[in-house]
Amino acid sequence: MNKVYQIITERIIDRMKQGIIPWQRPWHARQQTPKNLVTKLPYHGTNFFLLWSLGYESPYFLTMRQANELGGSIRAGEKALPVVFWKILKFDEEISSDGQPKKVPMLRYYHVFNSSQCENLAGKIPSYTDVDNPFSPIEAAELAVDNMSARPCIEHGHTRAYYSPVNDLICLPSPERFDRPEDYYATLFHELVHSTGHATRLSRRDWLSGDDKHDAYSKEELVAEMGATFLCAETGILASQVDRSAAYIQSWIETFENNHRLIFTAATHAQKAVDFILNRMAVHVASN
Repeated sequence: MNKVYQIITERIIDRMKQGIIPWQRPWHARQQTPKNLVTKLPYHGTNFFLLWSLGYESPYFLTMRQANELGGSIRAGEKALPVVFWKILKFDEEISSDGQPKKVPMLRYYHVFNSSQCENLAGKIPSYTDVDNPFSPIEAAELAVDNMSARPCIEHGHTRAYYSPVNDLICLPSPERFDRPEDYYATLFHELVHSTGHATRLSRRDWLSGDDKHDAYSKEELVAEMGATFLCAETGILASQVDRSAAYIQSWIETFENNHRLIFTAATHAQKAVDFILNRMAVHVASN
């Protein structure tokens, strides 16, 4: 088993045993998404929700070396968190079908700390009290939905929320039926992510093939949950907390313990879905 997969999965399982769903925000304050303090680049995929789930007020993370270069240091006793990235290994002795040396992506990791775990960084950390967003959270959500290319039809007035792949249709209760506007948009985002799996969009059929109906449903739900959380973060919305019952959490723990790669694959599909919805299909690199 790949050591990186095992390390990250164990971290996620540990969070879940504490009653924290890593792809859901565990606090009630409006907050920026995780980013590197030096490069200001945001973290994506697995790194995003793993760092986000820690609940730090500061959105900034950095390596020990970066902290030292800024004249700071890591406070004694603070623990680091692994962040993953892909490294491309080239094998000159092996030639691929295109005549070029064979290249193989390999998952690696390094450690980061939150800026609040550091000392002597006064004046080096930007203010993060207010989110720099020209739109209000709800306006930002409307903009994200309106700008989605090849968007499925959205129909209101139903008694439940679901996506119909046969009709390529999202059915939702009327917005007024939701307790909060944030809950409405979080639900809409969940269904929009489902819609990206349609054959005319990103088609996740190959990923789900070979699974029984229950496993395929669980994998697709995981993608939709993560993707909706990513979209809520992108648009400044605080979604309601998901069910954290013991049975719910235990089911995910068992799933991840049996498949250490699932969390990475699901996060990748969720990130692709978000990029499709936001019209930014550029390839993201996990490292920052």
